[in-house]
Amino acid sequence: MESPLILTSDRYLTFPSPNWNFSDLLHAIFCSLIKKNSLEDLEKTIIEIFGPSHVMVTNLGRTALTIGLKAIGLERGAGVILPGLICPTVIRAVLQAGCRPILVDVERNLHLSVKILSSCQEKAHAVIVPHLYGLSAPIQEIREWSTRAGLYLIDDAAQAVGISIDGKYLGTFGDFGILSFGPFKSLSTPRGGALISENGDLVQKGKENIFPN
Repeated sequence: MESPLILTSDRYLTFPSPNWNFSDLLHAIFCSLIKKNSLEDLEKTIIEIFGPSHVMVTNLGRTALTIGLKAIGLERGAGVILPGLICPTVIRAVLQAGCRPILVDVERNLHLSVKILSSCQEKAHAVIVPHLYGLSAPIQEIREWSTRAGLYLIDDAAQAVGISIDGKYLGTFGDFGILSFGPFKSLSTPRGGALISENGDLVQKGKENIFPN
């Protein structure tokens, strides 16, 4: 079995699978100390590989989601549609952004669909579309629907980093997308996430850290 590809600042290298013990953490800390611009390099690498114009690396995927929801300017209490089958940290991120989760059903494939979204009767301002277990939700159809409905689209590729549709990576179909890294994710790192978007103003707001706690 081939060694997995581990993302570095500007290239791919092959290493054995990390076992996430204390020595791995020490190695990660050492690398971060000797390479001061590692975050900037990682953001550039994500842009080169995944294709969005702007990236903000965060400590967690849920942090990227909270920052993104605040950056698009949703008012407090704004409704955000998300599937009932979802990681609870996503709901927590929506609440932390001051928004109101609107939970809807899923199809037999465990994903949202335009049919389900169209039947939602509650007032919504945005929709979060997660791609569960490395499988793609019908993001292209949902993007067309969200545009017609006037809703912001958040493309949540936390569980599907590196999966593409017609050459376009998941996470890049929405007004913004999120990636999530970790020992149980597609991209193996101790932890981390990223906010990605073609909207430079949105990402810049996150980087300026203008939001109150």
